[in-house]
Amino acid sequence: MLNINNENYIIALAGLLHDVGKLLNRCDDYMGKRYLPNKKHQQLSVDFLKLLKEKNILKENELLTLLVQKHHEHHTIEEQFRVNSIENTYQRTLAYLISRADNYSSSERRDGENKSSYFKAQPLDSLFNKLEINNNKFYNENFKYKLKEFSCKEYENVFPKNFEKNTQEEIKELVDKFISELDKLNTDDFEMFFKTLFYILRKYTWCLPSDTTKDICDISLFDHLKTTSAIALCSYLYHKENNSLDEKSAKDDKEDKFLIIGCDVEGISDYINDVNTTKNASKRLRGKSFFANLLVKSISYKIIKELNLTIANNIINTGNRFYILAPKTYSVKEKLLKIKRDINDYLFNEFEASIYFNLTVISVCGEKLRNFREIVDEINHKLQKNSNQKYKENILKNPVISFDFEIGGVCPICQKYFKPKNNDKCRFCENEINIGTYVTKSKYIAYYSEDINYNKKIKIFNDIYVAFLEDKNDLDNIDKSPYIVMNLQDTEILTNYPSGFEFYANYAPTYESLEEYRFYTKKDDTNYENDIKSFEAISSQAQGVKNLGILKLDLDNLQLLMDVGLFGKEDIKNLPDYEEDEKSKFDYTSISRISNLSTMINTFFNSYIYNKFSRSRLEIINLEKEKVKINLHNHYIVNSNGADLTLIGPWNEVIFTAKFINDKFKEFVSNNTDITLSASIAFMKNKEAIMNVFKKADEGLKKAKEEGKNGIVIFDRFIKWEDFNEIFDLGEYIYKNLQNQTYSQSFIYRLLSYTNMVEEYVNSNYEDVSKLLYISKFNYDLYRNLIPKIANKLGIKNYKKDEEIIFKQEEISKLKKYFDNIPDENSFIYKYMKIVLNYAVRKNRGGE
Repeated sequence: MLNINNENYIIALAGLLHDVGKLLNRCDDYMGKRYLPNKKHQQLSVDFLKLLKEKNILKENELLTLLVQKHHEHHTIEEQFRVNSIENTYQRTLAYLISRADNYSSSERRDGENKSSYFKAQPLDSLFNKLEINNNKFYNENFKYKLKEFSCKEYENVFPKNFEKNTQEEIKELVDKFISELDKLNTDDFEMFFKTLFYILRKYTWCLPSDTTKDICDISLFDHLKTTSAIALCSYLYHKENNSLDEKSAKDDKEDKFLIIGCDVEGISDYINDVNTTKNASKRLRGKSFFANLLVKSISYKIIKELNLTIANNIINTGNRFYILAPKTYSVKEKLLKIKRDINDYLFNEFEASIYFNLTVISVCGEKLRNFREIVDEINHKLQKNSNQKYKENILKNPVISFDFEIGGVCPICQKYFKPKNNDKCRFCENEINIGTYVTKSKYIAYYSEDINYNKKIKIFNDIYVAFLEDKNDLDNIDKSPYIVMNLQDTEILTNYPSGFEFYANYAPTYESLEEYRFYTKKDDTNYENDIKSFEAISSQAQGVKNLGILKLDLDNLQLLMDVGLFGKEDIKNLPDYEEDEKSKFDYTSISRISNLSTMINTFFNSYIYNKFSRSRLEIINLEKEKVKINLHNHYIVNSNGADLTLIGPWNEVIFTAKFINDKFKEFVSNNTDITLSASIAFMKNKEAIMNVFKKADEGLKKAKEEGKNGIVIFDRFIKWEDFNEIFDLGEYIYKNLQNQTYSQSFIYRLLSYTNMVEEYVNSNYEDVSKLLYISKFNYDLYRNLIPKIANKLGIKNYKKDEEIIFKQEEISKLKKYFDNIPDENSFIYKYMKIVLNYAVRKNRGGE
């Protein structure tokens, strides 16, 4: 049984558990069994500590119980739950740390208890219901989350549904599973106990509102518990080091006690994309992508560990950028300087200055924490400014980058780095290929603070090693204790280890048959199930030209959404008489809410995308009339960086995969029109350097952003998502008529020439009217080449006599709709016809 005497631990745990009773007091069955009918959440939080004692997990701790029970200050709260009812001065001071942390975490909450019994059934509202940046006044109160554990098998549960109330049956099922999972908590070590408890809480409280006293209940209980724990621990460490742990100082909201540490690992995208040969390209990309994720996570763990914080202090993650909450102390500032220097020394030498760790800090008081959007904005501005000075110290101190091995020529795989003598590859390629191989077979990864006697591992820093584990029993073969073990495939919690789960959307397709494996690898091995498909094998699944498509997809206006999207602009506009300090009442950007926003965006781009692509297969994409099938198993997810995504697949399927992801994202964000995606697709021939195609896709994504966002660039043309269905419905229709030989390939090429004439006419500012001859040419083409085919198909001999019947046939009427009119800059034929025809021709054509 775990016995906690360290006050750091008590404060952090009290913050994490202060409101856990809000899960339990929703469940009539639990309260009945515990003989606590209709009790308040504070009493249920205390009872949870008793439950841990009964399960022989946690010894009773008087101070912990006191801090969990008495974490409110408002006079409307019963005295037994108020901080000021504590007689002992020192204990009361500690309790104020928890109560203030509780308040800073979700500053817009009302400090009161809901008097209605409905709170038990109140679901968590979708955070995206009220997010706005264009005054669209979008709000649908019916989009809520079902009361379900965070699960890979039921990954669609992260999508909001249209319903009103949770049921007692659902609440009971969730609570029963939560209570059962507690038996997996480690009782020997607090840090192991805390990490596992943290992820158990994430698994079961992500879908519960932390507060039901407001009309909109969109902050999850988990994000509130996490941020309250982080704030409380930082307050305690600040006062402890500054010898100011007294009641007056604890209640001071205007003293700068906190540091917000903004971290950005720059250059990750370029590092991943830097693959200029096709040899082992798929494994190298997988290895690069996964290593990038490990690097970012390792840096965050390194900071947390060296500053004596908990994983709760990593409060916000947006891909390669993350934010850590720390105490504003001299020792922390000194450690941060060393951490930044050590990490950049490593990155400068290891990656030839291509990856840079950008770190900045600002100090804030508790009052400022209540308006977290301004903090995020200031941090991001400072990070941008720092970026211009990257590696200044390293370059001045050590401008020459050297490697500690005897040179054996240029690596034949990357054709960039030198390899050691007698080796067939450089250490970079070897590392990337190893990671790409390991992760395909691994269900877990474990982080260690020292070297371990285990083969499938990589070293990231001198004090961080990562082991790749195919089975949880592999942990028994390692004689050292892990810092944390992360499940990569589901949310199962391990017993007696610091256990959690983390999903990276870098799914890679593997060979599905021995024949396929041997054909593309030219190997005679029989163990093929976990071998990553080559790009040649993936492109072979394409229809028409055997090309790959590279999709780049990015969330629009992420920073704006975090900065102003949660601010109640309309509320303030309608209340002009409010002073500036009063307007803060309508600022919904508390640290908990921004944490929740970050968590949910990551959930879509990592958890949902990974589970959908790895567990699903065929998807039907409905256009206007046509339907297209895509096989998600044929797609290779290169990287998902918090709010963006890069994937590779058969060129024709990738187009519709982009639509599939966009449609699912719209559903995920409650169909909020202010939250959109932009995308770009570039096509790649076999043997083409993939890094060049990545650059084309990046340029296309930039074009999509510049031309209005909320759309996709294909064939170098920007398409609004709302026009996608019409474009590719027509493309599919023309392709099918090419297949059945109603349209000939030469006829389609002539349509392309007519389309060029349309563009020349419009681009001449409508002055070059000679280009309008395309209408005559088109009609002549119909009469000479297409109408006889249609007449013959209908059994009509005198087609001039029955012209009206023939012209009603879809094969003709669909084309006349677009080609038989004088165009302008808004005409479909001008904007999109080249896309339609290029798509149909490429899909109909064989070869590369």
